[in-house]
Amino acid sequence: MNVPAESHEVYQESYAHRIWRHFEADKFARNGLRIVVALFIIAALAPFLANSHAIIRVIDGRVTFPIFPSLESIEVAIPALCAAGCIVYLLRSRFSRHPGLSFSLLIGVIALVEITLALTHRSMIPPTIATRPPRSS
Repeated sequence: MNVPAESHEVYQESYAHRIWRHFEADKFARNGLRIVVALFIIAALAPFLANSHAIIRVIDGRVTFPIFPSLESIEVAIPALCAAGCIVYLLRSRFSRHPGLSFSLLIGVIALVEITLALTHRSMIPPTIATRPPRSS
């Protein structure tokens, strides 16, 4: 009456896989995650959405973007880093053969964005003596 051990299939499921399976089965959890992601995107774009400056301005046929000089460096960095993270996430299947490559690419993109902002954004440049207002005596 005993069944031989060879006929039993042992299925090892990791804890993370089990949690993910339960998450995928729960409709409310998926919709909650969608709401959180939407709120995160709105928060990342808030400096662009709630700003008193024009995003694009055309004067005499010349196109300018007056919103960018008015932004702080962190207000530019957050959407840029979110976009970089999304790109790496969407391309993760291409990097599946080399698991550390997508992480290295994300770190490289973060470093590139931060270095570019540090070198180009005017609020990161310390004021010099010539740009300081004169002292009143």
